[in-house]
Amino acid sequence: MEKPRLRRDLQVVPLIYEERRVIVFLDPFKLSGGDVALDAGLYPLLEKLNGRYDRPGLRDALADLRPDGAPTLEEIDALLARLDELFLLDSEQFQKKMQELRDEFHRNPDREPVFAGKAYSAEPDALRAWIKKLEEELPVPAGRSPGATVTGLLAPHIDTAVAGPVYVDVYRRIKAQRCDRVIVLGINHREQNGLYSVLNKGFLTPFGRIAPDRDFIESLTDGLPPGTLAPDDFGHKVEHSIEFQTVFLRHYLGPSFAIVPVLCGGLQDIMNGDTSLLGDDRFRAMYERLNRLIADSDGRTLVIAAVDFSHIGFKFGHGTSADDLLPRAREQDRNILSLITQGDAEEIYRVARDTGDPYNVCGLPAIILFTLLMRKSTGETLVHETYREEATDSAVTYASMMFERKGR
Repeated sequence: MEKPRLRRDLQVVPLIYEERRVIVFLDPFKLSGGDVALDAGLYPLLEKLNGRYDRPGLRDALADLRPDGAPTLEEIDALLARLDELFLLDSEQFQKKMQELRDEFHRNPDREPVFAGKAYSAEPDALRAWIKKLEEELPVPAGRSPGATVTGLLAPHIDTAVAGPVYVDVYRRIKAQRCDRVIVLGINHREQNGLYSVLNKGFLTPFGRIAPDRDFIESLTDGLPPGTLAPDDFGHKVEHSIEFQTVFLRHYLGPSFAIVPVLCGGLQDIMNGDTSLLGDDRFRAMYERLNRLIADSDGRTLVIAAVDFSHIGFKFGHGTSADDLLPRAREQDRNILSLITQGDAEEIYRVARDTGDPYNVCGLPAIILFTLLMRKSTGETLVHETYREEATDSAVTYASMMFERKGR
């Protein structure tokens, strides 16, 4: 490799493990069989693996950072070889492995459950018992409004081990409701070339398969402006935001509905431009197409926003403790939740654009689209919670909401 570069899709997290400072590389594809931890002393070298230094350049750049002088080219080669074995470099070996994964994914008619047996049980009886136990521990929810149908849910996508009661609480509210299709607006946590990625595959869960709504998906994706859709659907392979929802949807609705899985990418290029949100042809086309198809389609459609809210603290690049930021972050969350119930997507977008999204609201693109789609429904916030990660002095906030509409 002429100028070695670390993979850009890795999340790098500094940790203290057994009184030792380490750098953990979180690999979404687990190409080495799991996440990789390296001694923090390697940070000066890792920082230089940005595609701008060749091997002699790396040696020279590190010359003043070691008490015994620059590393030898042989030492650099040995370390680079080891990093490549661990699939940490954006190398020919990595690209070949990724192409194999892409080919395998595209051949499969269904999307396999990546997190079964990890974030939740892969055994249906054990998973069903876990959900039932959580449900029994929750207070009885208020009944639906007379003659109203649940048209939308806002649910977390944080780890089910963290927010299990919140998932169960929000999804039990659609138990026994007839749904013909469920549109799930997830978040792609990796870079996505295109505002949206729509998957026309079934979703496998421990409770059984969820079929795709092929006719709806084909009508949704046909003829959209260039740049609206990602060039392929590979982003769905290891993304958890939609997968977590399918577990609870399949449990509470059974096999009678079809799914429309939509991964939302970032809105940064729109925010950096001089247009309004609905002034962007791609965003407007997707919203108008979804809105029209929902209104015109036969049967009942449920829309899910699979989102989290603020991500604050050292892990998320703030350079300060989550405790210092949490009061302001939660205040911003409450403002967004209020704007969702008001249907004011433009204000949510405006505030994020003008402030630079200082608290890293993970679900922003899906929240905005969901807000527009729920304008004719009445919504309420059910919970607003915070998860603290003590090891990184960081925190994530999340919430749940339910929307109803009469006469449907």
